[in-house]
Amino acid sequence: MTGVDYPKRSERGTVTGQLVLYDALTDQELLSGLREPHASPLLNLRIGLAHADYPLPARGKQAQRTVDWQRDAKYYEFWTRVGPDGRFTIPNIRPGTYALHAIADNVLGEFEGTGIKVTSGAPLDLGLLNWIPQRYGRQLWDIGIPDRTAGEFLHGDHYYQWGLYNQYPKDFPNDVNYVIGVSDYHRDWNYAQVPRAADNTGTGIGAATTWTIRFVLPNAPKGRAILRLSLAGSSAKRISVGVNGAPAGDTGPLEDTATIRRDADRGYWREVYVPFDAALMKAGDNAMTLTIPAGNVMSGVEYDYLRLELDDTASATK
Repeated sequence: MTGVDYPKRSERGTVTGQLVLYDALTDQELLSGLREPHASPLLNLRIGLAHADYPLPARGKQAQRTVDWQRDAKYYEFWTRVGPDGRFTIPNIRPGTYALHAIADNVLGEFEGTGIKVTSGAPLDLGLLNWIPQRYGRQLWDIGIPDRTAGEFLHGDHYYQWGLYNQYPKDFPNDVNYVIGVSDYHRDWNYAQVPRAADNTGTGIGAATTWTIRFVLPNAPKGRAILRLSLAGSSAKRISVGVNGAPAGDTGPLEDTATIRRDADRGYWREVYVPFDAALMKAGDNAMTLTIPAGNVMSGVEYDYLRLELDDTASATK
């Protein structure tokens, strides 16, 4: 292969390093009172170099957007899978300046490093990179596995069937009612929250659906609660959140990623946050609701993972 735009092997670079995960706030460690981070194994770790995020100009009614590595089709990316010790080698990289990204199962969010300069024919050792995932407070509960898919939920292992969303009214005639510590997300949480269709044609307008998460707190909380919703796909306009019968906020507008109607269990991944006054919760039994509006029976969301965190040192409005 010859050409001015195609660097030969000798003209490319290699990037090496080791990524170490520090994330102490597991359920067991919370119970024991441990707060200091320590190294954890990395599962299904993928590390890559991509162009830095860049803006996409507004067009017509579409506002300006930011293009990240998931959507970029303009620049080259170089990725590799890595073992649990986090040691990585990315070979044959075109010279240039990149952002380093890493994602792994059981870790909410991603690692990012910027300004990685790869030069022609030269190796680059990034050394030890510490990954401390973002936590806004102590974890109260979670549902699912943060792996950027809805595969662990009901029907997530055969999502590729056309019209599977029409099965929802049969599987959950009273919508999802999930009890933390009792329910099993493999069977009690559907792969997609979709409008409730009146029939099984896959067409027409379905009714809004509300899923309920029930949980028990030993004490009345204070401060700020943060509901973190990791979405494997979305077509609903928004998700509205309620706590014990009171409105707690919503996600704001969600982007249509066509994941459900393309019969997939993953699409363009994103995380959304819904902070609310922790005083909406109480000691004893609590109920949180997630509502998507009426719409086409494919205009729902696929959850990847849900986590409720509590910062009891923060102001409720902070």
